[in-house]
Amino acid sequence: MVRRKVKREIKQVFFRILIVSMVVNALVLLVLSIKNLPPLLRVGSEQKNSIIKPVSELATRNDLSKVLSDRNFIMETLIEGSSSGIIIGQIKDGPKVYFSKNKEARWQIVSLELILNKLTIDNKKPTLIDLRFEQPIVKF
Repeated sequence: MVRRKVKREIKQVFFRILIVSMVVNALVLLVLSIKNLPPLLRVGSEQKNSIIKPVSELATRNDLSKVLSDRNFIMETLIEGSSSGIIIGQIKDGPKVYFSKNKEARWQIVSLELILNKLTIDNKKPTLIDLRFEQPIVKF
């Protein structure tokens, strides 16, 4: 009878230790996985180098011309349009491009580059690329 009680108590202690160790391991894994999350997914983390730029950085003619030259685009003209939110560019031997002053310059140039690469692969020659909207407009 005493042996059974001792065995039962040993089993209970063993299972309690097992459960506590499983909980501790789960917490350690949780902490390690949170530390390995990308900075944008961490809640409450302060970022020194932000990946996403604020919306307030809008495109200007100088920004566009600098980014275009960095990306090796040769523009014949780059003028501000008569309407307030547009910059019109003409790529040398290529399409006319409408840029938005309300979007960041670098994102617009990257979109332009992707569109032109895709159209080159498809062997299509656009006459107009409009980057002012959420979905770019391409006319042939």
